Amino acid sequence: MKSPFFSIVIPTFNSEKTLKQTLESIIAQKFEDYEILILDGGSTDGTLLVPNQFNQSRIFVFDGPDLGTYDAMNKGIRLAKGEWIYFLGSDDILYDEFVLEIVFKEIQATALPVVYGNVKILGDTGWARDGEIYAGYFSKNRMLKKSICHQAIFYKREFLAKNDLFFDLRYPVSADWHLNLRCRRLTKFTYVDQIIAVFASGGISSTKSDSFPEEIKVEFTDLLPSTAELYLIKISNRIKVSLRSFIKKLAF
Repeated sequence: MKSPFFSIVIPTFNSEKTLKQTLESIIAQKFEDYEILILDGGSTDGTLLVPNQFNQSRIFVFDGPDLGTYDAMNKGIRLAKGEWIYFLGSDDILYDEFVLEIVFKEIQATALPVVYGNVKILGDTGWARDGEIYAGYFSKNRMLKKSICHQAIFYKREFLAKNDLFFDLRYPVSADWHLNLRCRRLTKFTYVDQIIAVFASGGISSTKSDSFPEEIKVEFTDLLPSTAELYLIKISNRIKVSLRSFIKKLAF
């Protein structure tokens, strides 16, 4: 049996009220070469009944205790059969019906094993406001300051497996940030200027933090820009400011 192109991993726990719209946003996709893996951590509501509302042989449900969202996502990595893995929250949705089709085309055009875009924020968080498009292109330096949302990023499964890349459970809030930095240490990413998903605020990352941000510069000093790179960045920024000023004068 041919492996699907995408494995969409959805960790759930008492997600009865939101999971249906999440699944509907996937099933509405024009690109249909995917599987959906639901990793449930022992819900006590009707979460496990929701997939039964869809006549979809591509939905697979795995029910059992876990150590939280990132542990469930690690299980998803091990269970996935797709060429590329994508993680979606059980209260998030894909932005529109063309997302997977657009990402598929971008993947076909790149040799890089990590592809990411943007998310639209629904509700205020501690790091973004309602309606904001988060967050554009990430340089290495920018990645040391903030994370790419896991709802915006796709990983080649072979790349994760080859490099033994999983979410580090020491970081219950920032494990995705930590994983992305480990990936960036090994490869460049491809950025797609496309909204991938609508990120619903209210989860653990919206309200809590862990010790990881303070440890970034210790573990990832190799990703910090060199003196020469900092100088080039400064010069580039000055040129951009000068160009904007020149264009503004021309306009008048």
